Amino acid sequence: GAGQVLAVVAFSLGLILVLVGGAELFTGNTLMVVTWVEREAGSGPVLRALGWAYATNLVGSLGVVALALAAATVGNIIGGAVIGGAYWFALLRKG
Repeated sequence: GAGQVLAVVAFSLGLILVLVGGAELFTGNTLMVVTWVEREAGSGPVLRALGWAYATNLVGSLGVVALALAAATVGNIIGGAVIGGAYWFALLRKG
């Protein structure tokens, strides 16, 4: 019913806001530690998982930097950065 639709929309919106805001989910960070504390996993697997997470996040962030630099370079070549900057400046002045 309507309650289920509202729950789905609220959950989806919350997840999108977390991802767009660059935040991390509480459960993602704590479940691995809880698993280790409760001795369901040893230190090796937990450290290996954390290492993989760190390495893949580093690769992903460097990829985003490369895309941003490529976009800035292309924008400067065709003059888009100047035009885009003037557009945003005009919008900010209007309030």
